[in-house]
Amino acid sequence: MRAGNGGADMLTRGAVRAQPARRMGLRWIAIVVASAAHGAVGVIVAASTLLMPNAAVVGLVGLWAAGAALLVRWRHRPFRLPAVPLAVLALWFAVAWAGDLLLGWTA
Repeated sequence: MRAGNGGADMLTRGAVRAQPARRMGLRWIAIVVASAAHGAVGVIVAASTLLMPNAAVVGLVGLWAAGAALLVRWRHRPFRLPAVPLAVLALWFAVAWAGDLLLGWTA
């Protein structure tokens, strides 16, 4: 503690240390939620062989794997992570819709 500041330095240091611990908890929550959501999307993609031809499913599984690699790469930026499973799911819907509309895929 420095002389003359009345101990304010100790209070400031404690407040600064409390924030990163809270942010780490939020980071882990974001990582776990995004990983679980990506796993659920993977189940949907794998089960889509009932709706789409195998070539489309193989392409979507590759897209899902790229999303998993992106999750690992972005683990230090966890607040971007929930966008990855949402993007893969949106592309899955787009492929299923376009296949039904343009190519006549039926379940």
